[in-house]
Formats: sequence, structure tokens, C-alpha cells
Amino acid sequence: MVRTRANIFFRVALVGLAASAMFFSGEPAAALAGNEVMIIELEGAISPGNALYVTRGLEEARKQGAKLCILRLDTPGGLGSSMRTIVKAILNSPVPVAVYV
Repeated sequence: MVRTRANIFFRVALVGLAASAMFFSGEPAAALAGNEVMIIELEGAISPGNALYVTRGLEEARKQGAKLCILRLDTPGGLGSSMRTIVKAILNSPVPVAVYV
């Protein structure tokens, strides 16, 4: 039941982000389905290497002009300092980030 609610919340949030991007950019929402959305997938325990991977991925999304970055996490947790690095990178990213756990 919890997973279903999380799934519904994520989908509603993603649709909301797409709709707001369409409203503010003047472009159709279908454009977000193209190369303008970057997906970063992270599996396993969080480590300094993973933090660097996410940080570089968000920077690449900025360079490519992505409208949205989706961070898909499948992790049991990990090193606290690396998690804080990832959180700081997400908060400082000029590209909106949606995290799916």
C-alpha cells in the first residue's frame, strides 16, 4: 500500500513538474519526453564515488540544458557525508530534480 501511494505521488509530482515547465517555458509538455529530461540511476550503498557520479550527472544536465533531472535511487543508505554531498548538489542544481526512491 505504501509503495502504491509513493508511486502515485511520484507520478502526480512528475506531471505537475511537466505542466509547470510547459506553462513557464511556452513549450509543449511533449518536448519533455525527448532529450530534455536526464535520468541518473544510482544502485548500491552510497559512497564518495556515487556522490561524485550524481554531482557530475547534475552538472551534465545543466550543460545540456535539461528541463528536469530524475534521480532514481535503489540504495539501502550509506556514508553520511556522501549523502550530504548529494543533497547539496541537488539543492544547488539550477535544473529541477525529482528523486524516485
